[in-house]
Amino acid sequence: MPASVSTALSPQALDGWKTLIASAGDPNDWTATSTSTDCYWHIVAPPDRQIEFYLTSTPYVCMEMCPWQSLEINTGQFHLFGMIVCCPSLIGVIMTSQGNLVTIRGATRYNQVAFGVMYRLVPLASTSSTPPSTVTYAASTTTSAATGTTTVQTTTISGSPLNTTTVPSTTVGATTSQTTTTIG
Repeated sequence: MPASVSTALSPQALDGWKTLIASAGDPNDWTATSTSTDCYWHIVAPPDRQIEFYLTSTPYVCMEMCPWQSLEINTGQFHLFGMIVCCPSLIGVIMTSQGNLVTIRGATRYNQVAFGVMYRLVPLASTSSTPPSTVTYAASTTTSAATGTTTVQTTTISGSPLNTTTVPSTTVGATTSQTTTTIG
């Protein structure tokens, strides 16, 4: 049965990043529905503050036009629709509200929509976008048999969004050994 839920978060101090991990829908329901289950989250700052935020995770079903699970993120033009997101392309991208409110609508027509957001307060009209530190959110590796190297691609929230580093790997018999180094 579709439902609607609303939650307001009202941070008051400029004391660093806060975490929102949220979900809507039933993780045990595998039936598609024609109407969505919607939950709303409002991050509300004092009038003299804006909200900086970035996604740390997005819905599980990434599909063109987001028909099954999606987030709608609105940073200030509330008479218009917000950004519709269901794929990880915006993970780690720092966004800033136009005023003191960010709204997020989680919608699901199948199973459960789940996501994560880091947010903090900044002075009004701030151009600051310094993340807490370099944090890796996703990694993929590709090994080349011809060169014996492994390419590691990581998504970070500092510097360029995609950081590609090649690290050598060694093969012993049928086992590949690789040293993992944290890139920071």
